[in-house]
Amino acid sequence: MCCKCKKKNTMEFCAETIGIATKVSLACKNVICEKYNEWSVKEPAMVDLDKLVDDKCDPYDIKKCGNRATRQYQLNLDLTLGIMMIGGGGHDYALIASQLNLCCTQRQLLDSFTSNEETMALHIIKMAEEVVERNLNDEKKESQLVNDPITDEVHLHADTIRKRKAGENNPRSNTPALEVDAVSLDENQEARPRPKKKRNIGVSMDAGWRKRSSGRAYDAQQAQFFAFGVETNKILYFEQMSTRCRKCEHKLEHDPKLCSHNYTGSAKGMEPHAALKCIQSIFSKGDAFVGTIVTDDDSSMRARLKQNGREKIEAGLCRKEDLTPTIQLSNKNDHGALELNIPEPICKADANHRVRGFGNAVQKLVNMRNGESGGVTGVDRDRLKVNFAYARAKNVDKDFNLFCAAFAPVIEHHFNNHELCGEWCAAKKLTDTKKTADHLHYRCKVKNKLMYDNLKEIHKRYTTEQQLREIHHKVNTNLSESANFVVTKFLPKHKNFGTTIADKGRVHFSVCIITDGYKSTMVELYKRMGFENNLLRVKGWTDIEKKRTYKKHYIQLDTIKRKRMMRKNIKKRENRKKEEKSQDKGEFYKPGMGLNEGTSRAALNTRKNAKKKLTTAAIDGRRKRTSCKRCRRNDHVIKCKLCPYHKDYVMKEGEDPALIKDMILEYPNGIPDHAVVKECEQDDEVPVESVIDENTGTLESNNPNVEVNEPRALEDSCEETAATADLTNSQFHCELLEREILEQDSEPYLDDTQGSDHDG
Repeated sequence: MCCKCKKKNTMEFCAETIGIATKVSLACKNVICEKYNEWSVKEPAMVDLDKLVDDKCDPYDIKKCGNRATRQYQLNLDLTLGIMMIGGGGHDYALIASQLNLCCTQRQLLDSFTSNEETMALHIIKMAEEVVERNLNDEKKESQLVNDPITDEVHLHADTIRKRKAGENNPRSNTPALEVDAVSLDENQEARPRPKKKRNIGVSMDAGWRKRSSGRAYDAQQAQFFAFGVETNKILYFEQMSTRCRKCEHKLEHDPKLCSHNYTGSAKGMEPHAALKCIQSIFSKGDAFVGTIVTDDDSSMRARLKQNGREKIEAGLCRKEDLTPTIQLSNKNDHGALELNIPEPICKADANHRVRGFGNAVQKLVNMRNGESGGVTGVDRDRLKVNFAYARAKNVDKDFNLFCAAFAPVIEHHFNNHELCGEWCAAKKLTDTKKTADHLHYRCKVKNKLMYDNLKEIHKRYTTEQQLREIHHKVNTNLSESANFVVTKFLPKHKNFGTTIADKGRVHFSVCIITDGYKSTMVELYKRMGFENNLLRVKGWTDIEKKRTYKKHYIQLDTIKRKRMMRKNIKKRENRKKEEKSQDKGEFYKPGMGLNEGTSRAALNTRKNAKKKLTTAAIDGRRKRTSCKRCRRNDHVIKCKLCPYHKDYVMKEGEDPALIKDMILEYPNGIPDHAVVKECEQDDEVPVESVIDENTGTLESNNPNVEVNEPRALEDSCEETAATADLTNSQFHCELLEREILEQDSEPYLDDTQGSDHDG
């Protein structure tokens, strides 16, 4: 019923949908109420397109600026921004609209989403650039003011300075002329310009690809790079890299601001490329330079952030003898790309990545056979990683000499040697009776001598003076890793936005979120785009920011970290027991297992130990080949000119070429094992040949008069085994000592199959 004319069935309802914004019109058909029809029109909030769109772009040109009709309503732009915040795209936008039963085709929705996102991306990019500029100014205030290293410490020759002052650059390089102050020059003296004060900034930097890593292929098309200030923990520089642009590929005319292609090269070179631009960008501000960088060991960034050795020699800054040995050998090894007027930063290492590298080195021993690694297990790897990380974290504030001494117990503590341990060691405080308790599990230097030697070699490689100086600091790249995780929220790795400007806009949006939070970022963005805001939106952004801040501080508490690690260790032990039960039931997973016969645990162990036996000699506990597998000669073990099967074989004195030719014709693929056995049977004296059985670890002999596995007296069996296998004296004594320990039952030794609460 109409409220004006009070008549029934005269009302007419009309709805017009543009995107998801709906314009509702309600009118009365009666002639008396026609003049009041305009009062009943309800239209969604509209935006000022002249303020929203760039001035250089005509807002009414649909070909260049997209669908104007959808962008004139704020509701469509609000939904577009919400889809961006959850990492969705145009198809998600169309799915929501179709689920709400809005009368609009999917093609129109996809086109409108792209145009809406491009419009907002330009405002977000401009806002992020201002945020980073503000962060850099804050970092400069907190950084130390020092002399410019180039003008303070580098002594240029007089003739070099004259050429540089005249603007003459090196014809063999693109190095710009150095800006030096006017000084009195003498032909026989070196000139030293007056020092300039600059801010010495330290940064921690890291990059991330926006594609799931397989560990084999590195072909990501997009990546992002972040550099955080050491003093303020804010983003000082970031870079978004993409190798594609959909509009360029389809040869469509577009504004250069909307082009996403900004990098040409391989995915592996993205991080060094961005790091070099970061150093150059901060130096170009004029009053600051990057003095120290903290990064991981996963790229060639350090080699790129060096000055070119050849250019330094030609400029008279150094001699060839001052360069590293690798660069002295060849100029191809010199990958430095830093300009001569930019000081080289001091490179530090991220401790978390260094601990991971130490664990990966131990993991290589885990993957090896027990005879080569000494029986290193995954439990050993986890405990050693914890010991290494603990030694660094608890002593990073101490003097460098004490810091180096703290890494000595990393291996010794694992092998039940607690003389070098500090107060943190629980086993050192126990009495002699409790030390032999069942809950203490340590390795033995005598029983696991090969394991100890292998681990000691890895420990020595990671605890040199240079390696320890690189991690003697408190800075890490956790902020960069966290920033990469925030980017994946807006740019999931299973989706590809890198062909449009949306990829760049979302990376810039994440920079604003990381620096200022959700509330400040969204309020500023709505203000820039001229949107209407209300208290309900602000309350929602405030709640999100509170939850994010609380979680950030909560997970950093020591008690929470301790509980988290305890739950992680318990879960590992439970999973290990479940895997053993699954192996017994034949439900164990392994790639290509269906191609083999049997999936039970016994079948797996049988296939693992069923390897081909080779004639070997036990040298330092390692298996080494002693003869060629083709010609069976003992003077070489690889294919070389000493082998008759080699095309450039050098004939020895007294050899008959006809016999060698007959041998190759008879055995073209190499002399088989049975031919060697038949030849030995024809001889009067049968040579004794020993073979190490990998299943039992004993020596098997082809002499029928010798029974190797027969139990005998301890000294006699060891002497006969050493004589049969032609072992060295040291190995003989090691084997004798090992058998004595195995027969004695003085102190029980438990294998590292369970966790320990006493590791450092």
